[in-house]
Amino acid sequence: MILEITFLQILISFFGKHWKSRGKKPSDFSLAEQFFALRKYPQDTLRAPRLSDLENAEVLSDMEKALDRLFQAREKKESLLIFGDFDLDGASGTALLYLTLKHLGFRVFPKLPSREEGYGLSSSVYDLAKKHNISLVITVDCGSSNTDAVAYGNSLGIETIITDHHTLPEKHPPSVALLHPHRGKKTDSTWDLTGAGVAFFLAKALLEKEFSQEKCTSMVEQLLELAVLGTVADVGSLRGQNRIITALGLRQMKKEKHPALSELMRLAKIDPVSLTAESIAFFLAPRLNAAGRLAHPKISLELLLGNKECAAELESLNLQRREVTADLCDIAEEEISLDDPSFVLFHEDFFGGVGGLIAARLAEKYHRPAVVLSPKDKNMATASARCPEDFHLAKALKELSHLLEGHGGHQCAAGFSIQQKNIPDFTKAFHDLVEKERGKVPPLAEQLYDTEVNISQFFEKDAEDIFTAAPFGEGNPAPLFLLRNMKLSNPRRVGADQDHLSFFLQKEKYKISAIGFRLGKIITDDSISYDLLVSPEISVWKGKREMKLKVMDMRKLGGN
Repeated sequence: MILEITFLQILISFFGKHWKSRGKKPSDFSLAEQFFALRKYPQDTLRAPRLSDLENAEVLSDMEKALDRLFQAREKKESLLIFGDFDLDGASGTALLYLTLKHLGFRVFPKLPSREEGYGLSSSVYDLAKKHNISLVITVDCGSSNTDAVAYGNSLGIETIITDHHTLPEKHPPSVALLHPHRGKKTDSTWDLTGAGVAFFLAKALLEKEFSQEKCTSMVEQLLELAVLGTVADVGSLRGQNRIITALGLRQMKKEKHPALSELMRLAKIDPVSLTAESIAFFLAPRLNAAGRLAHPKISLELLLGNKECAAELESLNLQRREVTADLCDIAEEEISLDDPSFVLFHEDFFGGVGGLIAARLAEKYHRPAVVLSPKDKNMATASARCPEDFHLAKALKELSHLLEGHGGHQCAAGFSIQQKNIPDFTKAFHDLVEKERGKVPPLAEQLYDTEVNISQFFEKDAEDIFTAAPFGEGNPAPLFLLRNMKLSNPRRVGADQDHLSFFLQKEKYKISAIGFRLGKIITDDSISYDLLVSPEISVWKGKREMKLKVMDMRKLGGN
């Protein structure tokens, strides 16, 4: 049979990456001992997080100001508007804050904008608030860069509390309070909080002001079930408070106390017992974000607020999203030039709901910055941008802001709006900036793995101990080991599109099940040997635990 693999992939790997080890440890170390020695985890990460590990909410600047204004609003029976971002980080943060305020007796209304309405606060938000006699707006996952809009709200007599984590401008908006993790120090455990994380700390502070610690416990646990969704979906680094939010949130989700989320997990074929951060990232988050991409994010918000009926609609929208994304990714592949240091693509069929997905796939596959532009009207376009970690999108857009109408985001993910007539000038300027930073030839993508092991080590008595360092994700990558000179036993294509590869790895008496996602394009037989990068996982079926391997990359035996 034929191996469908290019010459470049033979020299590097199936996914075009150069593999690099974190280091070597004595061969007499067990799998777990090697893993912990290489990762150098602080001792407190090797135990299960507890509620008491959560920081006091007052660690965030302006928390007391926010609490004082909110309780004043309740006393005066003012109406409040929670205005969130349209992605899952914003939706989950909005949901947990709304549930908290309603429980505390506030008159409060939630709103998520459609992608067509755009990201962040605008004068129209305050006009709507004025129309409904709302005197206080609370943002979730937005607002830091909306100085003019907040000032407009002030002119109407409407005040604002901002909770956000996006890039802070030098001049802060004239809000009553600005809750933002980057107002602290980079070494703070709250530095990496996402929008949902900041909203969670505000909700936690409200509950602690109102109730005893004993009464707060169950309510805070329920809020963590929502906070973990935004934390993982927005790729928050799983360190510090994010790790605690994620670990405790996953623990709560496994109890299935939220019927609507449980129904969504059922449709996504997720066993709650085996739920991980990766389950959220690859299965739940796409479904919850599908509404904002193809319809309206209020569908996801309704599910997060408890409407079980929305689960089937989200499942249907996610299937549509997958089909549309696949078609538009094909168009994007035809439009790119590998001679360019970056990709800037504009197409009439692109639209904002999938622009970020297309950009992310291009950035990952070709290891270079990618900008996908969608027409907004006959004059304007909106863009989603993604890039590898060795480039900083937010800084780049700031440098090119004279060509843009507005911009915002993070190091590896950002967005902006631009007049269509300025796209050619932006394209050239962006290419030049990327080439200046990264060179004419994009650097080869590097895959860091822990160490080389033998298959027998996965059967050691303490092998499962490595999972005490979970949850794994951004900032705390899953364990990854190199297996050399392995043959694939009984390989077969699996998945709805037959694009995954299932097989066994076997040496001597040791045999373990493995699956390689997106590796189904390889057609092979038992005569071909490979080096593999594998990540162990625990599968639970009818109470029985079994270790399996997820193959993250492969290369022909003897590759670089």
